[in-house]
Amino acid sequence: MKTKKEVVRIKEIYKIEDFKIFCLFTNEEYRIIDFSELFKIWKVKENDIEFKLLEISDFQKVKLNNGTLSWQNISVNLLNEHGHEEEFPFELDPIMLYQNSKIDPEKLFENFGMLLRNERIKSGLTTKQLAKKSGISENYITKLENEKSNIELLMIRDILQNGFGKKLKINVE
Repeated sequence: MKTKKEVVRIKEIYKIEDFKIFCLFTNEEYRIIDFSELFKIWKVKENDIEFKLLEISDFQKVKLNNGTLSWQNISVNLLNEHGHEEEFPFELDPIMLYQNSKIDPEKLFENFGMLLRNERIKSGLTTKQLAKKSGISENYITKLENEKSNIELLMIRDILQNGFGKKLKINVE
């Protein structure tokens, strides 16, 4: 039986710092959306609706609405379902926001289970295969992926090196 894949949306805004918005997404990943980078990518000009976001006081009035970022203080005119023009708050596509965000390194271990699952799937491995390659029980791998167990640093190293053939690098700032 196929299961419906859920669209990733924003669950919570937990911090706003300058032009960075720190969000918890519905897939339980803590991510940072750096709008100073997005503004460069978008090449925002004076006549663009996004130009209003360049004013930090307007930008930081962001709210969460229906799983995405919304600025009630900035409005756009769009056609409603009846074909009539209507004023709406400026909102951005949550999928685009997710794709243009980065994992929050300060919340890395709160993301570990999701990161492990994503890496395992990306590598084309089942939990059983990863368990065999890394020398860790399948039950433990499943508990880690579901955030039902804590993990030791040596265990992370074993999973990364033996399971995925990757190296563990730690940066302390």
